[in-house]
Amino acid sequence: MSRFIFHNSHVRTHNTSYKNPALAGFLIADRNGQHVALPHWVVIIVPLLTLFLMAILVWSLNSAGRKLIAAETKVVELQTPSMPPLNAPLNDHQELVLTAIAQYDTAGNDCNVNELPHPTGVTLLQVNGAIDVLEQRKLISNYYASSGKFVSLSAAGRAYVLDPDYSPPLLPFLPVFQPQPYGRI
Repeated sequence: MSRFIFHNSHVRTHNTSYKNPALAGFLIADRNGQHVALPHWVVIIVPLLTLFLMAILVWSLNSAGRKLIAAETKVVELQTPSMPPLNAPLNDHQELVLTAIAQYDTAGNDCNVNELPHPTGVTLLQVNGAIDVLEQRKLISNYYASSGKFVSLSAAGRAYVLDPDYSPPLLPFLPVFQPQPYGRI
């Protein structure tokens, strides 16, 4: 039975039939010139184990990469919220805000955005969200003054409110308007 000996970059065969068959394998010469038996299973298992560990590492990195891409996608979605389609019906908060703005316009008063939560019965955040949608659909227009942001119905908003099929929701609280003095009486 011949075995390999790795010595000074030369491969030689060596008869190792007198050794224990469990230790039979490759003989490797160490620095002192003594031969060390290296079993076949070590020569096979070590590279396979190395390949297995490298496969686990590649799989882990690939999994982490997919999670990172999913997280980046979620961040982008949160940074750019989607608006409902323009032809979708208005929700309850949007209808309430539009009706309150129409009440202000009907009375000839300026509609300050910060005053809309009271007559509509919704929070300021919900009012601002409804105003965003109404502005996107071009149902209202806004302008700024020193005392805040004001909104009024646009031409499309007036047409929407004056449509015979439009049934305005009941406002929880009617806006209270102060009479405007127009001069001396």
